[in-house]
Amino acid sequence: MKLSKDEALKKIEELKEYVQELDKKPEMAEEPHWGYKAKLTDEFLSQTMILDGVKYHRHKYGGGFVSEKAQVDETVWVGPLAIIHNGVIKDQVVIHDRAEINCTGLQKGADFNIGDSACVSDSACVYGSACVSDSACVYGSACVSDSACVYGLARVYGLARVYGSARVYGSAWVYDSAWVYDSAWVYGSACVYGSARVYGSACVSDSACVYGLACVSDSACVYGSACVSGQGYLKRDTDKDIELKDWETIE
Repeated sequence: MKLSKDEALKKIEELKEYVQELDKKPEMAEEPHWGYKAKLTDEFLSQTMILDGVKYHRHKYGGGFVSEKAQVDETVWVGPLAIIHNGVIKDQVVIHDRAEINCTGLQKGADFNIGDSACVSDSACVYGSACVSDSACVYGSACVSDSACVYGLARVYGLARVYGSARVYGSAWVYDSAWVYDSAWVYGSACVYGSARVYGSACVSDSACVYGLACVSDSACVYGSACVSGQGYLKRDTDKDIELKDWETIE
């Protein structure tokens, strides 16, 4: 069917308006394909509760409880069993399952505690002024707290703990019952797992592994494809920084 010039111009204007409306709609977090999800009826979303004198409401996208102290974007998914006590959560973040967020401060220069497309799920928790961003994931019963940061494609899960002013980023994994704390950094494709401890100003990077009951502390560095395992202990006890690199191993 042919359109007249006026009809064609009208259609063009209608399409322009439609595109403009699409541009106005915020990009929502991707709804998770796992875990419990509730029917987000008006009755369900109208539920409130009082906890320690603070009022909580159901988040419209996901249905989890959010306190009146927290700042949560409408684009954030908050699953129905999750709870956000405090903190600034932005962008396309997913908070799901029984995750708990209680961030009482922001780091210098930061405008959120959890942002970008980060995910916190299972029974994981994020506390203090911790920051989780980019596409990082914290799950299992892991905890990120104090002024720690987890970002990039990093994964923290199991019973792992990241705290102090520690950094876990890149494609690094910290899991099982491992702890990374103080000013330690774990990055690259490094893995810290088992009951390992990385602390002080230590760094574990590249494809290095620290696992078992191993400890890396002070200003020690483990990088390349090096491994510290078993009950290995690597620390700086002289004026010279200790380094373990390439395929070197301490057990």
